[in-house]
Amino acid sequence: MSWNIKVQGGAASFQASWDDRQWRAATKQMHKDAKKIFVKALSGVLRAETEKVRQALKRRGITGSALDKIADSLAVESGTQGNDAVVRTGSMPMDGGGVTGSRGGKLAQIYEYGVGQFPYPWKVGKPVKNSAVRGFGGGNDMGFISMSKTSMHPGFKKAFGNEGWLERIYNNSIPKIEDAILDEIQKAWGGDR
Repeated sequence: MSWNIKVQGGAASFQASWDDRQWRAATKQMHKDAKKIFVKALSGVLRAETEKVRQALKRRGITGSALDKIADSLAVESGTQGNDAVVRTGSMPMDGGGVTGSRGGKLAQIYEYGVGQFPYPWKVGKPVKNSAVRGFGGGNDMGFISMSKTSMHPGFKKAFGNEGWLERIYNNSIPKIEDAILDEIQKAWGGDR
């Protein structure tokens, strides 16, 4: 940048020239680095909050329980997709709906959204041979004595009562993201905050 001030016969002229090559180079570099900075900020917040939820799930479940399996499957993935920074968290395999239980249910989804009551697909009880004494006839006919007062499963609650595990990560992360981005920008490019 240069300044040139000229005074001639009572008249003044002012000329300024600006060399913006460094500014353009810095702007171009900032554009390249922005995705990395955003990914670093977002993944840092999500990793911290995912770890808090992992510990909370471990405290709620016993070793080998559904909550323990969900906790062990939590992960944060980050990268870029085209011009976008992409960061996601969830139960692995994320694209497959999360961790699967021993009976084929998607545990991560069950404890994220909860499941209401549902009827058991079978009756709980004991098959018995019918007899004339019980009023069911006799012979080789088989009957069934129900051992359950209700044939309804009570359902499953969300991992934290009214809040699912992923919902908790989201709710705890959102207020922290803006500060994390500003902090990473400060670290990368300097300046006052």
